[in-house]
Amino acid sequence: MSSETQEHNKIKNIVYEALIENFGVGLKEYPDCGNIADSCVINTEGTEIFLEVVWTSTLNNFERDLIILLNSDAEVKILVANPKLLNPEVSRKFVKTQMAEAKKHVLVCDMIDGSRILYERDFISNEFLPMIRKLLDARNARLGTKTKIKGNLKHLRRILLTRSDYQGLDHWWKGTLMDNLLLHYSKQLETVCLMKHFETGYHDELWMPLMEYKKILDKYGLPKGLVLSSLLKPELAEKMPTEEEHKRLTELQKQFLDKLDEVIFGVQNEVPLRGRCDFCGKE
Repeated sequence: MSSETQEHNKIKNIVYEALIENFGVGLKEYPDCGNIADSCVINTEGTEIFLEVVWTSTLNNFERDLIILLNSDAEVKILVANPKLLNPEVSRKFVKTQMAEAKKHVLVCDMIDGSRILYERDFISNEFLPMIRKLLDARNARLGTKTKIKGNLKHLRRILLTRSDYQGLDHWWKGTLMDNLLLHYSKQLETVCLMKHFETGYHDELWMPLMEYKKILDKYGLPKGLVLSSLLKPELAEKMPTEEEHKRLTELQKQFLDKLDEVIFGVQNEVPLRGRCDFCGKE
């Protein structure tokens, strides 16, 4: 097997970990019909998911890996390519492969631009995983089964969404959500768990904005649990945040709430939270 670039390995690892976390069990460098696949994952219904990454941007390498993909007996196949390969000639060859595989009832996802996996922070959760889930759902619809999501989705829904005995973050008022989360999170097991998921699974998207928001409030001794516009009242702080800091608080609030809306929508539609808390897998 030829040596792989750093980018090739990084893409393979990112995709493999996402598939394992969400769908099943698997192996990297998996022997498959006389070839070595970059990864193979078996989901909870027994469907084999095949991954091949083409990072050397020559037509010969692409055609070689396309043959590996064709020869695999997996039911769902993924091809990640160097963006330099995304041209009309290569795309036509790939679509012909998709058509040939479809005749065998094998599903091949659209060719994926590997640079998006490397450089777009939310691509895996917002686009890649829903695309793979759609393929699995299509296959399972033919088999009369339903795609199961790996992980304790019941637990994740309990800590995030409203139920009869608990008001989840989906029903908190947006204007004071960040402030109240900082103020009250340690009083409820659900929010303690959520904060751990934010820290371990959404460090840059949710945890860091929340901590920066808290740091500005703490700097001026501002009480949490107040509407952001209340910062305009001088009696609430020894000093007032600067205009730039006030603008930053507003930016952090928007960033946090926009991402939280995505996370809530995902869990409502059977997309597990990333990260872990002490109670994952115990319900």
